[in-house]
Amino acid sequence: MKKKLFIALCLITALASCNQGKKGGDATDDATADSTEQTTAKADDGLPTRKAIYELKEVNEGWKNLTIPVEGATKDIDIVQLAKAFNKAWPTAIGNTLTLKAEGKNVPQENGYPNLKVKVEKEKGYMEAFGSQGGDAEDMMASVVDKQNGHKLLMVCLAWPIARVDQFVCAYDYDPATGKLTPEESPTANFKGLLKKPYLNYILPQGNKEFVIEEEAGVALRHIYRFDGNDFKLAGIRIQDQEKLIQLFNEDKAEDGGIRLTKFALIDIDQDGVNEVWMRADNDKNGAFFAFGDFDGPQLLVSETSRFQPSFAPGRVTVGGPAGGPSYYTNTITVKDSQRAHNFIRMDIYEDSEFTLDGKEITVEEGKAFEATLSKALYEPKPEWHKLMK
Repeated sequence: MKKKLFIALCLITALASCNQGKKGGDATDDATADSTEQTTAKADDGLPTRKAIYELKEVNEGWKNLTIPVEGATKDIDIVQLAKAFNKAWPTAIGNTLTLKAEGKNVPQENGYPNLKVKVEKEKGYMEAFGSQGGDAEDMMASVVDKQNGHKLLMVCLAWPIARVDQFVCAYDYDPATGKLTPEESPTANFKGLLKKPYLNYILPQGNKEFVIEEEAGVALRHIYRFDGNDFKLAGIRIQDQEKLIQLFNEDKAEDGGIRLTKFALIDIDQDGVNEVWMRADNDKNGAFFAFGDFDGPQLLVSETSRFQPSFAPGRVTVGGPAGGPSYYTNTITVKDSQRAHNFIRMDIYEDSEFTLDGKEITVEEGKAFEATLSKALYEPKPEWHKLMK
């Protein structure tokens, strides 16, 4: 799912009231012909007495405790049939919408979203309906992958950002021999992210066996999990715009040739609680620092090479070293609000000094005056390096 834009708080009350209008009572409530099989559980269908429609919070609280019978259970059952079984056990407005439309049926206004677009790809074992893009409905994704023992793994992801229901993923083992969906541990259960208070976004497999947990807090990190036939295993981490970042570095340091940055660490240069990213090659000599506070895209702050190595102080990173002959070069980038504030360069040749600020030459007096504003409190960061997935 794409990151959702939260709607103004004043809309929540109205939308919550609208959703309450979708709630039904117990299984004896009246329903339209198309919605009956989706929202009403009969006494002989193997399910306990069910409500006509559930809030997503109720589904999140209860899905782990309910085994679901599947009508027409076969070895080659498709995603639509499995999603329909899930929605029969846990009927929701978004579930009614997705499963009814997937079968070409009408969606009743009282417990669904008739105008919502859905995507169904049976051959990929995937279907979705994103209501929050319009700000007035829930989101639902469903995906299935084959297990090595002949079973299937069904995953259903639900969310409603405007009602402050974060994404959650329900997971079930489908056994064709018993024709039942049995709850199993969600692939999100043991996730440990790298960012503080991130927004989490889950991306289910779509014709492949990759499950992605994307965490975002300034920078977005994509944790890629691959299905081994039984469980999802972490395959690696990618940074948003990863290839673009590597390209920016190589364009900045073209004289060093094409260098592959292979690992990253998070470092809060301006200490505002939002991380910048330090990327490096395996040689620990070539690398670059990037900021993600600019809405136009990530910024390359400064590059490091075998000659120009970094030093740190609060609010700035400096790379410096011998520039050939009697010269010594330093390039200081100040960072504020997760963006580059100033680019300050000093070149010392014997007793003479030249200064540049934000691409313009300045006088020695101006250069030393700006230099005096820079923090002198040098520190040694202790970066935790993580391998980048190609």
